[in-house]
Amino acid sequence: FFEASSKRFIGTMKEIALANLGLSLRKQGLVEEALNAYKLAVLYNSASASTLSAFGYLWHMLGNINQAVSCYHRALAIKPKDPLINELLDLAIEESCLEPIGNIGR
Repeated sequence: FFEASSKRFIGTMKEIALANLGLSLRKQGLVEEALNAYKLAVLYNSASASTLSAFGYLWHMLGNINQAVSCYHRALAIKPKDPLINELLDLAIEESCLEPIGNIGR
């Protein structure tokens, strides 16, 4: 029991550190590095609504609406009443309706 709890705790701490790194890298304009940090963060803890929504926001900023919506949905499955994630999802869906069909997800 203790070993499993310890591994979960360490995974959560790594996820938090990587998500913070992703945020810092995004703010510096280092988008590819930020994407990699968020990907690793989600691998360590796929049950973090805040990390999934931040990952979705980065995809959203890059214009990849399909990836953004996927991350937002995963985040809302964990935290369904989060107003920020719901608002981001609404914005992404609105934007996807404005895009020509061939451009969605690019």
